Amino acid sequence: MKFSCSHLLLFISLSFFFLFPHCALAQSIKLSDKISFSVNNVTVSDALEDLTRVTGNAFSYNPDQLPATKLIRVNIHNQPLIEVLNAILGAPGFGYRQMGNQIIIYRNKEENTPQESESENTGKKPIENERNKPVPENVTANLKPDTIIREVHDTLKLTEYVIKRDTIYEKVVSPVAGNEIFSKTADLSKELTPVWKYTFGVTASYYIPFSAYSASSIYSEKIAQYKDSYSNSVFSGSAGGELLASYKKIAASIGIGVTSFSEKLNYSYLKESGGFFRKDTLDKYYTLSNSDTTWYYILDSAYVPKDNELFNYKLNNHVKYLEVPVSVHYRFPSGKMLFFIKAGLIAGINIGADGQQIKVEGEGILPVRNLNFKPFVLSYNVGTGAAIPINRKFILTTSFSWRNHLSSIYKDFPIDVRYGAFGINAALSYKLY
Repeated sequence: MKFSCSHLLLFISLSFFFLFPHCALAQSIKLSDKISFSVNNVTVSDALEDLTRVTGNAFSYNPDQLPATKLIRVNIHNQPLIEVLNAILGAPGFGYRQMGNQIIIYRNKEENTPQESESENTGKKPIENERNKPVPENVTANLKPDTIIREVHDTLKLTEYVIKRDTIYEKVVSPVAGNEIFSKTADLSKELTPVWKYTFGVTASYYIPFSAYSASSIYSEKIAQYKDSYSNSVFSGSAGGELLASYKKIAASIGIGVTSFSEKLNYSYLKESGGFFRKDTLDKYYTLSNSDTTWYYILDSAYVPKDNELFNYKLNNHVKYLEVPVSVHYRFPSGKMLFFIKAGLIAGINIGADGQQIKVEGEGILPVRNLNFKPFVLSYNVGTGAAIPINRKFILTTSFSWRNHLSSIYKDFPIDVRYGAFGINAALSYKLY
C-alpha cells in the first residue's frame, strides 16, 4: 500500500475527530446530571472541594449550618449530583440552588438553638455573641439583620418584640485558587471521573534501537555482513509535544515530534591485487625453413607480487522522521499516582538521512542519500508507566515502551531494513482543567 501526504492528513483529521468528541459539548454539571464520586476519611469541607474539581461548580454555604469538620466516606457511582451532595452532608433538611456554575447550600428550616428556647421560656432577650465570634479562614462575613416577632396574649402584656441579629458566613470554593496552584500536591486517583479532562505536555525519549534485516536466500551472506557491521551504540531519541484526553480510566493521546534513529557502521574488507607474471615482447625476428617463414619472439617475463589493500570504514548513520503518535491508555490508581498501559500507532514522515550503506552487490559502500527511502512509514508502539502529580496543575509521566516499523524504510532495495527501539520516556504535562 502506498501512502501520500493526503493519506497522512486524513489520518490526523480522523484521529482528532475520534479523540476529542466532547470538546464542543463541555458545560457545567447540573444537579440532575449523573456523576461518580469517591472520597475516604476526609472532612465535609474537603469533600466539597474535591467535588468542585470534579464538577467545575463552586459551592457556597454557611459553615455553622454544616458539619464541616466531620470525617466522611462516600462512594457513589452514576448518581445525580444532588444525591452526591446529600451523601456528603449526611443530614436531611438541606436545599440547593444553582446559579450558573455556583451551587448554594442552605437549610430549608432553621432549628431552634438551646439559647433561643431558653429565651422563649423565660421571656428574656438572648445575649448576642455572634459579633465577637472569630471569622473562619477564607470566609466572607455578611451581617444580615433578622426581626423575630413573638406575640404573647395574656391580661398583663399584649405584645413583645425581640430583635435578633445573626452573622452569616459565606464560603466560596473555587476549583483551583490562584495561590494554591503551586502549593499542594493533587491526588490523581480522585480524578478518574466521568468528565472529559485534557492535559498538554512536552515529551522526550531515549531510544536503544535495534535493526532488523531480511531478504531472500541469495543475500544470506550479505545479511550476515550487515549484522556484523552495524551496531547501535550511538544516541537515538525523540522530542515533541502531546495532547491527552481522559474519561474515567480511559485516555487517548495524539502528539507530534522529531525522532532520530542512529547506528554505528564498522565495516572493513580486503582487496587483493598482483600475484601473477607479466610478459612483455622485447624483439622479434624470422627465419626461412624451406619455403615457409617462421617468426620468433623474444619475451621478457616479470612477476607482479601479490598486494593486499585493507579498506576500513567507521562512521555514524542517522535517519530522521517527523512523527505523529496516536495511542490509547488504560489507567488504574495506586495511592496518588496513576499507572497505565498503552498501545498505538506512529505515523512517520522521512525528513532526511546521512551516512553510508554497505553495497548489496560486491564490496564497498555508498552514501545513503543515493538510496530511495519511503516517504511515509508506520510503526506500532506499546508501553507501560506511571503519572505522578507534582502539584495541582503539573504532572510528571514516566514510561517504558517498545516500538517497531511495520515495513522496510527503503523502497526498491533488495534487503528489508526496519528499526525497532526500546524507549525510556518522560513527559511534563499541564492540566487544562
